[in-house]
Amino acid sequence: MKARRLCRGFRRYEEFTDCGTKVNPQNYQEACEVDARSCSGTHCHCAAYRAYARECARVGAEPRNWARVAWCEGTPPPWLTRRRKGPGRAAARKDTSILDPSAVQKPNNSRSRPPPPILH
Repeated sequence: MKARRLCRGFRRYEEFTDCGTKVNPQNYQEACEVDARSCSGTHCHCAAYRAYARECARVGAEPRNWARVAWCEGTPPPWLTRRRKGPGRAAARKDTSILDPSAVQKPNNSRSRPPPPILH
């Protein structure tokens, strides 16, 4: 959801209007969404916007002030940094008891190791 919202500017932002007729933004938008999903930072999506702006400039349709409107400069949007409330976030504490062998219960009448072999 956040990745899609961050990356929809290729087709929506006025700064990219001239470029959209010369450079297809589809691949850049897809790359932007992949970058935004696979990163926990707030400017991960900017590499795709930079690449698109560079290609636009190469074909003579350089976008102006794109970094500001694409949230690549300045403070990130509030909806990007806000933490979700709910059980998913609250249960983020790690349960380390599974790493402690003494915490594992042994079944009744079990031995800690197998009996020695009987030699005849």
